Amino acid sequence: MAGIEVRETVEDRGLTTTKAPFVDQAAKNGQLYIHQPYELYSDANHEAWRGLYGRMLPRWRQYANPHFLAGIDNLCLDPERVPRLDDVNRFLSPLTGFKAKAVSGYVPAFLFFDCLRNREFPTTITIRDARRLDYLPEPDIFHDIAGHVPMHTDKAFAGRWCGSATAPTRRRSWSRG
Repeated sequence: MAGIEVRETVEDRGLTTTKAPFVDQAAKNGQLYIHQPYELYSDANHEAWRGLYGRMLPRWRQYANPHFLAGIDNLCLDPERVPRLDDVNRFLSPLTGFKAKAVSGYVPAFLFFDCLRNREFPTTITIRDARRLDYLPEPDIFHDIAGHVPMHTDKAFAGRWCGSATAPTRRRSWSRG
């Protein structure tokens, strides 16, 4: 982000992707499902969210499909601050029964699909470095909440895609007509 200088100190690491002691410790302890310690987000973390949201909003308005846009609106995300998953779930759950579920990192496929079966979307709580918004070494909360979760507000998507992704395998016809 041009014109914005962000200096990092040990205290500012907050929940920055690959630099979050809270998440590292949880992963080291084998804790995949965690809580979101919102108080650990630093000013730089909120600046990263603000920069990403401000950059993506006009692109979404121009290119995204109407269901995604409705999802963004339905989630009532604050463009200025990293969202609290409790707030996301307050808007998401009544729409489709889905909720964002905080995780400490990579979720193996069998657990990922088990979460979907239970209408939970595994959500990373870290956010990329505000100084390098275009570099993402792994998914972050912006990727998950502003990239995937908006579609989980759509009943047809939540029912069809997430329901069938976890249903027993059955043969489908993909032909037209």
